Amino acid sequence: MARSRIRPPEGARGAAESRKSARKPKARPLAKASRQAATTGTAPRSGALPPIDCVVVLMQENRTFDHLFGKWPGAAGIGSGSYSNRPKPSLPAGPGNLAISAGQPAQFSVAQGQGPGHSLDDTNVQLFTGKIVAPGAALKPINERGFVENYLQALAADGVRGAAADASAVMQTFAPGELPGLSALASNFVLCDQWFAEVPGPTMPNRLYVHAATSAGWAYNKWSVQLDSVTIYEQLQKNQRTWAVYFSDQNEVAQYRRINTQRNNFKLYESSFAADALAGKLANYCFVIPRFAGSAADGPVTSMHPPADVRPGDQLIAEVYDVLRGGPQWSRCLYVVTFDEHGGYFDHADPPPAVNPDGINSPAPGDTSSFAPAFAFDRLGLRVPTLLVSPYVPKGVVYSKPLQHTSVLATVRKLFGISGALTRRDAAASTFEDVFLPAPRSDTPATLSSGAAAPPAPIDATRAAPDDYMRELALQWRRATAGLAGAPADAVAPTSQDEVHRFVRSQVQLFLDHRAKRSTPRRKRARSPRTRGSARR
Repeated sequence: MARSRIRPPEGARGAAESRKSARKPKARPLAKASRQAATTGTAPRSGALPPIDCVVVLMQENRTFDHLFGKWPGAAGIGSGSYSNRPKPSLPAGPGNLAISAGQPAQFSVAQGQGPGHSLDDTNVQLFTGKIVAPGAALKPINERGFVENYLQALAADGVRGAAADASAVMQTFAPGELPGLSALASNFVLCDQWFAEVPGPTMPNRLYVHAATSAGWAYNKWSVQLDSVTIYEQLQKNQRTWAVYFSDQNEVAQYRRINTQRNNFKLYESSFAADALAGKLANYCFVIPRFAGSAADGPVTSMHPPADVRPGDQLIAEVYDVLRGGPQWSRCLYVVTFDEHGGYFDHADPPPAVNPDGINSPAPGDTSSFAPAFAFDRLGLRVPTLLVSPYVPKGVVYSKPLQHTSVLATVRKLFGISGALTRRDAAASTFEDVFLPAPRSDTPATLSSGAAAPPAPIDATRAAPDDYMRELALQWRRATAGLAGAPADAVAPTSQDEVHRFVRSQVQLFLDHRAKRSTPRRKRARSPRTRGSARR
């Protein structure tokens, strides 16, 4: 596996040194990457940008780099050191406090509880062993961090305690090939091993950053709030570029009031994505949101959010590739697969410092919740795997330039000739246009689906109980549509995943329909021609 010219920060060197290296990456010769690219008749790019005019971003959920790619050849994974965590990291190892090593075989789905914690408080415990972190506090040494400790707390909250609690899941790593869709993309395109989430916390804040380069002060999930942030979608429109959002149930882009009136830009993934791609009608920028709750009609959870099985999500990743590869826009396409945040899983890399995007801290303005965490948005989240897929990227390269979710925004603007950052965060984000090739490859795989992982045993989504995260989505969207014509009059308590899926989808659609209607100017009443006589009467 070839590596790019930028060496990643070494976690074992400690927080201070890795932060320094993240700011000033060392140059590294491109010899290996060049040799790999030479097998396809191309070389690393210099000069003009490729004619990419279709960017498709699929953001999956809650997995770290070490969890999915920690054993990938040539990547900065768990092989770069001997990593472990103890149940009580402040105490030495011993009976009752044995270290759990990183890199044990991974489970496709969570066997106990509902998965690791990944709120800002949880992440602080994982990195600093305490919920409250003083400004400028140093990260704990890697093997004295609190991933195991925090997971045991999460298991206890889920009713799994004592000797029955198995905390090894949080330290596990998939082997190459176990998730064939991801593995095939990494083998044939570019795997980024120094890509970080934007917030050391949960889903919503991180997803908001990939749209607006800020979470507007939100450091926890609040799906019912409407947002006034300027987004990449407005920038695209103002520069005569098109956009579309494909969703199955949950849809955070619908929260942006400046764009959620444009109903035709929000499409159901199952009925629209493949049809648009095969017809060559994909927009210049497409954002794909996976399925968050199992559906009797559409299939299982594809988001990879624990405790769900990861294999349907791997199949979704392959499915999107197959559709793009078989469509007429492939020769001008860039497909980005990334993960919103770490999901509480272990990763050994030190998250770098970050610039606050807009001077807004958490709690967000107007948020009076007692549980809103205090945070200045001055640290990135943990490292997550990201794949860059295009005929214009080299084959099988591990790309170690420090990047983050807002790097997508900054790079898209370069590709499309758009000037002006959204916030200070995306203004400071590195771009990845230096990975592009001067000419397209002709050896990209025609399909990945034939090598996708064997599906898990089918579940009956009409009987499978929703997890707490699914219930939260249903509750928040019930609040978002409260008072709208067609919304449920009473409180909603779905008892199955299928009910959550259908309810969240229906409420998102109801909300978007309502926003679109409100934005339609009222037509002046048509006046019928009148005679002079009738006018006098």
